[in-house]
Order: sequence, then structure tokens, then C-alpha cells
Amino acid sequence: MTLAAGDCLLSPQADNHHIHLLLAGALTVHFLSPESPAIRVVRAGLSVGELSVIDGNPPSAWVVAREDSRVFRIHRDLVNRLIGDACPLARNLLGILAHWVKTNTVRMVEHQTQIETLTHHAHLDDLTGLYN
Repeated sequence: MTLAAGDCLLSPQADNHHIHLLLAGALTVHFLSPESPAIRVVRAGLSVGELSVIDGNPPSAWVVAREDSRVFRIHRDLVNRLIGDACPLARNLLGILAHWVKTNTVRMVEHQTQIETLTHHAHLDDLTGLYN
């Protein structure tokens, strides 16, 4: 699959059915919106979408092509079959770990947003609009 720079690959508003292995190009990961600052740059050889494939929920972040990119998609059914056939316990443990990672990521984003808000209030007087 090919992506042009600026194309959105994953979104919390859409289900994801694939692990996307980046073959060429670069992707960025954004939490609050696709326009928010990137929290991670994904380079060739890495993948995105693993957690949503494992836990069956929509992605927790937006993944946007930073530049023209190529990805190889691996469907959720194949991943589940390979993991389930190998060891059902591993499948359950992966689900638990995926949930923990997503939950902690959401908390970190909430805390970062709160820190930014409090920093703004500490630097700028709300009544006068002047810097403290």
C-alpha cells in the first residue's frame, strides 16, 4: 500500500484490521488530533497498528505519512491465527499487555495536557492577559 505525504493511515475514529509494516518513508504518531505535535516518528522497518489488532479496539492515536511511504499490511485474522495456534495463553497475555499500554498512554497524554494548561496559567495572568 502506498501513502502520499499527509495521508492518514490510522485514526481512533476507524477500526483497524491490519498491522502496518513500514517498508519505505516515514510516519508520525499523534495523540490529541492529527494536527497535534507528533510524539513519535516511525521509520522503515518498524510497524504501527499492533495494539489495535491485538485488543480489537480502534487505534489510540492518529498515524500520518510524514513523507511518501509504502507499507505492507498483515491482516488481523492471520495474526490471530498465528498467535492462537502457537499458544492461547500468549494471546491472552498480549491482550492484557495491549490494554495496559493503551491505558497508560491515555493517562500520559492527559497528564501532559494538564501540565501544558497549568504552565500556561502560571506564565500568563488570566485577568490581565499579561505575562507573570
